[in-house]
Amino acid sequence: MEYQADSKILEKNLTSRYVLPQKDMSVVIYHSIHDVSEDWNIAAPAKNIFLQKTYLQVLEDSPPNDVHFIYMLFYKKSKPIGVSIAQIGNFSADKSINENENENEEKGKRCPFSIITDFIKSFVAKKVDIKAMVVGNALLTGEHHNIYFQDGEVTDEEECNILNGALKLVEKELDKKSIHISLFYLKEYHERQRPVAQKMLIQKHKFHEFTAQPNMILNFREGWESFDDYLAAMSSKYRVRVKRAFKKGAAIERKDFTVDDIRKNLPKIFELYEWIADASVFNLVKLNPDYFVGLKEKLGDDFKMTGYYIDGEFVAFFTTIKNHHELEAHFLGYNESFNRPHQMYLNILYDIIKIAFDQKCSEVVFARTALEIKSSVGAEPHQMYWYLRHRNSFSNRFLSQIVDYLNPKDEWTQRKPFKDQVK
Repeated sequence: MEYQADSKILEKNLTSRYVLPQKDMSVVIYHSIHDVSEDWNIAAPAKNIFLQKTYLQVLEDSPPNDVHFIYMLFYKKSKPIGVSIAQIGNFSADKSINENENENEEKGKRCPFSIITDFIKSFVAKKVDIKAMVVGNALLTGEHHNIYFQDGEVTDEEECNILNGALKLVEKELDKKSIHISLFYLKEYHERQRPVAQKMLIQKHKFHEFTAQPNMILNFREGWESFDDYLAAMSSKYRVRVKRAFKKGAAIERKDFTVDDIRKNLPKIFELYEWIADASVFNLVKLNPDYFVGLKEKLGDDFKMTGYYIDGEFVAFFTTIKNHHELEAHFLGYNESFNRPHQMYLNILYDIIKIAFDQKCSEVVFARTALEIKSSVGAEPHQMYWYLRHRNSFSNRFLSQIVDYLNPKDEWTQRKPFKDQVK
């Protein structure tokens, strides 16, 4: 998502409280996490760092291209029971969606039909440039989630109704400041949430469903206490693959970056990040470089940035965030010319798994992109569902067809590296 700063929103941080149609329910809408009351800490999940104020402050203080933030704090009578976050910006489809060329097609040798199709798709994408609200966090993959309620306070169906009602209130509030949201994204829903989402969000509230690339997650198995246990569970073919990657990566020197290291290397870090981000199939946001500094300052050892050096040259980095039992493989970047001879990307994946063991995590969230190579280290695909609605009822009728037409397709083969998996 390409964002443009909106001075009309940013000139004043509003805080408003509204009564919701659901019995005894109300919502307070904030436009800065720094204004949010301490009730947020009561209502937010204790085991999800991405909905806690510390992380949200880092994100807001170093926003992706001046994105504006919305925070919703829900009450039942006077008790804070739930939270939701959203991000507002200008969505430009042609800048957010890239098509991967078929690996077997060389530039200049693609079939005429493929070239014509890409031209039409590019033309349509250039027309899709609207103000959008992403309900959730565009920097993350998976169910971190767009909304959270404490156990037992509301049903799944009530949750959908409450969120829909709160979004209408946000929409009206912003309308008063001449800020008109055209498109609502709700990201991301897990398969188990889909039946209720289809009933409530699609049938009742007129959202449309679409999928992007799946979230790739490596779940540690019972008895895995170390990286050696992980390797022992692999078939011989994949253990050979690991050894080959380590051998090719023997020249890599690793360095755990401190806050000062991150500050000193920010220009190069951002250059390496952009190298990868610009080539990704689907990219909603572009980072603020200071985001990494803020994460290290506020999260300490729960945030790690590791730099890769070849012959003294800084050629790659990757980052992780410990989110209680899971390790989030966050942003990375590398110089493509060093990747193949040193198998850097594969070494990064193995190093992330080692960090997960060191930090006593039980799963690694690798996110989307590079699906096949992530499956080769044991990650399994978890399909996630997004729900979209256009504000204009006429445009909303055709939203599914437009999204399906623009949505990049990625063919890949899932690998099965462990002994007990079907080959």
